[in-house]
Amino acid sequence: MLCAATVPAQEAFEVRVAGGWQPLWQGATAPGRWVGVAPVVGQALAWEDAGAGVERGRLDLRTAGRARHVRVHFVRVDPTRVRLSLHTNVGAEGLLPWHVEVAPDDAVLAVNGGQFVDDRPWGWVVHRGREIQSPGAGSLAMALVVDSVGGVHLLAPGEIERWRGQVREALQSYPMLLDRGGQVPDAVRGLAPGVDTAHRDTRLVVGVQSDGKVLLALTRVVVLGRELGPTPLGLTVGEAAALMGAVGADRAMMLDGGLSSQLLARAPGGQPEIFRGLRRVPLGIVGVSSPGGLPRSSRPGR
Repeated sequence: MLCAATVPAQEAFEVRVAGGWQPLWQGATAPGRWVGVAPVVGQALAWEDAGAGVERGRLDLRTAGRARHVRVHFVRVDPTRVRLSLHTNVGAEGLLPWHVEVAPDDAVLAVNGGQFVDDRPWGWVVHRGREIQSPGAGSLAMALVVDSVGGVHLLAPGEIERWRGQVREALQSYPMLLDRGGQVPDAVRGLAPGVDTAHRDTRLVVGVQSDGKVLLALTRVVVLGRELGPTPLGLTVGEAAALMGAVGADRAMMLDGGLSSQLLARAPGGQPEIFRGLRRVPLGIVGVSSPGGLPRSSRPGR
């Protein structure tokens, strides 16, 4: 962990380990770079094989702000066994708002996509190799892409142009939480403008590990032992970045959280578990198991 940052000192969270709470991150001494899994997370987070290239995990956090108890549901996907693609909801009257319960029956993963403007996705959208919308501009406007052999990559804004015309699926979102090597952007660290570092909300984050596996994290607030649905309470952007760095993400970006946040994931035993959102969205991401496996993809930027 390198480069202490200037973010609000009241930002902090602890993680539950063996019935007690241990400190994980504090804003006053926030690292500017995360390397590998934080030791306390290694103790607290047990990955459970759900089959079909999907693993599940859970962490309980205690924050220093409102909504002190935040539960994080993790899904880790092996893209050599699960093919990810964009998904829309098409009805008799044409394109309809999307939600996880319209995912195909064979989906082992479904999650709402990136940021939206009214009833349309914002920024770059590619589906089945066809560019539907051109990239949006923004210093933290990262993109998730699926390459021609199913590999999943997160691209910094400056990398997007050279990938155009070479990807099968793509969507764009904001903000980038971790750049290559676990580097936290200055704006997320509170050292530059562009990000509201004080706002708390339900968070939905996607990350990619250095081995190519995809990480998804969905937060839910716990009150009096009861886990709530999507609420305008939870983690700050800085805390979300720290969370993804602590669990070993090499790169990460926010997907649309708040009332839009929704997730369907294969649970151990084979049945899907559904976390519903309160807002329907234009676009989703769906993962379908590929029993024969997919070839290894190239590294980003090649």
